[in-house]
Amino acid sequence: MHKNRCERSLSFTWLIFFWGVLLLGSCAGSKNRPDAEPAATTFRGGSDRADLTRQGGESGFEFQLRKLINEYRRDNGLAALKFDSHLHRLAKEHSKNMGRVKKLSHEGFHERFQRSGYSLAVENVAYNYTVAREQFEGRQKSPGHNRNLLHPEISHVGISQVGAYVTFFACGN
Repeated sequence: MHKNRCERSLSFTWLIFFWGVLLLGSCAGSKNRPDAEPAATTFRGGSDRADLTRQGGESGFEFQLRKLINEYRRDNGLAALKFDSHLHRLAKEHSKNMGRVKKLSHEGFHERFQRSGYSLAVENVAYNYTVAREQFEGRQKSPGHNRNLLHPEISHVGISQVGAYVTFFACGN
């Protein structure tokens, strides 16, 4: 059944109104400053999409790095990694320890893995990155680090930056 011209015009008017309300609503509260923290973006959907809202306890750097990694994984046909507060705490402990001894390492990895409660774990550590995209691109270029980012069996992640030290700790079953 076809709509007459009046019905189509009315439907089009409501569609324009609806999009206008959405656009105005999305701008509410923005500070319109380049240094303002970006609004959280949420993707919800099927099993290939994880919640990408910035989580409690997660810094802006950590959120941006997780977001970049998840976009990269989706671009490569893999599921996004879900934020896990327990893995985030384990990553934070490790970043603090590296900062305390001033040494980049995977020391204690086996213990973190056992405490994770998962059957598989991967870890990347980094030093002295202040911009999430730069760290992400550096890890992409390293075959071992890139392999961890794209490991098909990991499903959950904790990322922590403490001072100049960053730990990416991801697990799966």
